[in-house]
Amino acid sequence: RYAIAQAPLKRVLFRAGESVTDGEDRTFTIVSVEEQDGLLIYHGSGGAVPESGLQDRLTQDRPYERLFTGSADDPGVFALRRETLERRFALEQSPVRGFIGGKVELIPHQFYIAREVSRRVRPRVLLADEVGLGKTIEACLVVHHLLTVGVVRRVLVLVPHALLHQWFVELLRRFHLRFNLFDEERCAAVEAGDPEANPFEEEQWVIASVDWLADTPHRAVQAVAAGWDLVIVDEAHHLAWDDEDPGPDYRLVDALSRRVPGLMLLTATPEQTGLESHFARLRLLDPDRFADFEVFVEEHERWAETARKAEKALAQGDEAAVRDLLDRHGPGRVLFRNSRAAVRGFPRRHLHPVKLDEKTPELADWLTGWLEEDRTRKVLVIGGTKRDVDRLYEAMRERTGVAMARFHEAMPLVECDRQAAWFSEPEGARLLIASEAGGEGRNFQFAQHLVLFDLPDHPEMIEQRIGRLDRIGQKGDIHVYVPYQPGSRDESRLRWMHEGLDAFETPLAGGHMLYQRFRDRLDRVDTRLIQETRKAREQLRRDMEKGRDKLLELNSNRPGEAEPLLQAIREADQDPELESYLLRLLDLCGVHADGLSEHEYLLTRGHLFADLLALPEDGLRFTLNRARALARDDMDFMSWDHPLLLGAMAAVAGSELGRCSAGMSREVESPRLECGFLLEAVAPPELGLGRFLPPAPVFVCLDRTGKPVAPVRGRLAPVPAHLLVDDRILNRESLAAWVQSAEGAAEAIAETLREQALGAMRSVLGGELQRLHALQKINDMIRPEELAALAERITQLQTLIQKSQLRLDSILVVFPER
Repeated sequence: RYAIAQAPLKRVLFRAGESVTDGEDRTFTIVSVEEQDGLLIYHGSGGAVPESGLQDRLTQDRPYERLFTGSADDPGVFALRRETLERRFALEQSPVRGFIGGKVELIPHQFYIAREVSRRVRPRVLLADEVGLGKTIEACLVVHHLLTVGVVRRVLVLVPHALLHQWFVELLRRFHLRFNLFDEERCAAVEAGDPEANPFEEEQWVIASVDWLADTPHRAVQAVAAGWDLVIVDEAHHLAWDDEDPGPDYRLVDALSRRVPGLMLLTATPEQTGLESHFARLRLLDPDRFADFEVFVEEHERWAETARKAEKALAQGDEAAVRDLLDRHGPGRVLFRNSRAAVRGFPRRHLHPVKLDEKTPELADWLTGWLEEDRTRKVLVIGGTKRDVDRLYEAMRERTGVAMARFHEAMPLVECDRQAAWFSEPEGARLLIASEAGGEGRNFQFAQHLVLFDLPDHPEMIEQRIGRLDRIGQKGDIHVYVPYQPGSRDESRLRWMHEGLDAFETPLAGGHMLYQRFRDRLDRVDTRLIQETRKAREQLRRDMEKGRDKLLELNSNRPGEAEPLLQAIREADQDPELESYLLRLLDLCGVHADGLSEHEYLLTRGHLFADLLALPEDGLRFTLNRARALARDDMDFMSWDHPLLLGAMAAVAGSELGRCSAGMSREVESPRLECGFLLEAVAPPELGLGRFLPPAPVFVCLDRTGKPVAPVRGRLAPVPAHLLVDDRILNRESLAAWVQSAEGAAEAIAETLREQALGAMRSVLGGELQRLHALQKINDMIRPEELAALAERITQLQTLIQKSQLRLDSILVVFPER
């Protein structure tokens, strides 16, 4: 499907003297052209070929035609076009492409997992890091990379209803990926316009509630039928599975799993969910491999023995043995799991119960006095609804002049960003009041004080709230304040959560299991209940520690392998050429850039391509400093991956700008011709051809005799229009012959590029195929279809690279300046 205005076919007309290729890959030079009933017939040495018989991928045109109308671009525009094509070529081959642009910290275990998952032909994995280690970021890194390089196009994210907004915000704010939230209202609106339509086919990137789809069978059928390249399921441990009667949510994901090549399940750690539940998740990834639970239990014991051998080898410092065991360890191929014990850098937590008495009967009363005690505190108040936030905000305004910010789910996203950014500034707001939903997806590790507006029923909600501050990179201890009324429900619930679960001062693992076990007794919290809860929590902790797979943790975080990627990203962040090139490119595209401070700008719309670049109406603020961007929610992080930069490069490359230029120079005694060609091959994006042979610019410069000479790089003067139309100086026939000579010189360079691309592809993918074949002999988690798909990709890429062709992109004619 396509809109008429974006039809993928374009009619190209050719003239005598030009070379074309027919549908059978035979290239010939046109001798004459005739027209029959509106159809052009091209005659050459091999006979006559109608235009419909030409190769449909061939797009020859003649940018030099503009010269003969006296119209030519400034040579500086040609130079910027050449630079754009060369930079785009380098970017598409960069090993960090798609990993640079996320507005995230460079945390080794997250990037290691993202790289490992992204490099697979059909990624099907389970991400099971402990809470707070960034499973969502890992998944988003994978999605961003695969979408950027074009390996996937259609992505479906399934999450619990409460997490819809969090995922939308995370993908948009951190990765510039605007997913579409789908619900019953959205689907009904699509069908109102076209009753036969499948709503899920209307968008490429979709987020939907797994609960909604599971409860709406016909929508589930539509979602499965729509076809996806990658499906992500968050909170996958909540999928209801039974060997004889799985729940509708499990059946939904199972149906998707059998039709999509890529599947990522985000779940609690295996030791939290139990072995049978863990088996159910693995079964979704590979139903053939994990078909029998009893067999899986036996294998699990063997894996445990392998893990014990690895611990012994680690203690003895035998790294070679550890590497060999890692390769043999079955689950390590499909399961990634990091623990807080293995990933350091987390702060301590301190609970401060706050009893509201006669002097401070309301939260606002206590909060006002407490803020006066220390005017340096940055305080986050979180919980409740929009109405609760507004009421507390107004109550605080009546009592204090402390600078405050607020946000809730009903506020525009950009306004929430501004409020959060103001809170992040050292001299900005001291107090931020956020609703439960409004705080989703927001991290404030620059603050150390958290006030809970209310006490949620579920202990895992406590962990989510504290997680807004308790992140890797937090520089100080975290203080959690829980105000309560004496004798209230919150007081007894606070006692159970603190004394029984220890939910405030240590990260709570298995909170859902403990809550399910004791929830019916929470109306009366007494010493007996607290003792039973404490005993159950300690037993759960011991079981989880016993079940920890140390080998799996080693395989989920290899800092030595992650470091080269992180170092390359740091170098890209600090590339001194990015800022200069970006500003010149945006200026050409008609985007105004106003400097705000060092490496920070405000972009506003101008003319030309500005409308194509999706700039917000009120402009775009960005910084080239990653740390600065992380500290400011209202500021974009500009990188070589940024969609604005990539969009501007694509706009220039796809336009006529710089395609036909002319200039005058005192450095030359006779005219020179510089031609820019693109070596191209058309391939489905999922093959990843751009990794080895993206459109490759080939520039050659010839003198009037056709001899290769050095291009003129100095400043060129404009050429008067009358010189361009003077046949005595330049005519079509001579210029066409000149361009043909340039193409001959370019073809020799193109052949070298083809050989280099083939060598790189065989080295990377062929080497990976050999490695997987070797691993398959000792690790049966290597799926045969994965090997077959990789082998087929190598064959297809080899053919495409060999058939790549040159296309004339641009010319620059340099005349002597008298």
